[in-house]
Formats: sequence, structure tokens, C-alpha cells
Amino acid sequence: MLVPDNFTDFINTTHLKLEALPSQTNRIENLNFTWNVTDFTKDDMTIQMYWEKPEFVSTSGLKDRIKMTFLETSFFKSKKTGLQVNENETL
Repeated sequence: MLVPDNFTDFINTTHLKLEALPSQTNRIENLNFTWNVTDFTKDDMTIQMYWEKPEFVSTSGLKDRIKMTFLETSFFKSKKTGLQVNENETL
């Protein structure tokens, strides 16, 4: 990945969209959060999530999930192909 200067201020909701996907036993309103990128190298990116109600996150045997969508892709490359990820590609 191309590492931008000041990535902690730069990588934000313009570049990535993070959504909580609740398990069958949870509700979406229990999974509100904010996030920021705390580390960014050519090989890895670390995202810190701040849950409004952490006591409700993945509390049952069924786990809640996170969906990440790449909105602006100039910094992100596929590990498999080495090519820039597609806009609106999701993980």
C-alpha cells in the first residue's frame, strides 16, 4: 500500500466505509461505533474501533461482523494481485 503522510488524519470516511453487521441475536442500534486508523504500513493497516456500547458486541455464540468498503482506492492494493483495489470493493 502507498503510505500517506499523516495517515491518522488522512484515512477516514472519505476512503473507507465501516459498517457493523449484527448477528441474529443482536440489534444494529447496539453496534454504533467510530473508528480511526492507528497504523498504516505498506503491508498492514490497523483500525481502532470505539464502540458506544461495547458490552453488546459479539456477546452470544454468534459473532457480529464488520463490513469494510473501499470508497477512494488510490492507497489500497490487493494482496493477491498487487493491483489497486476496485472502488466499492468490500471485505
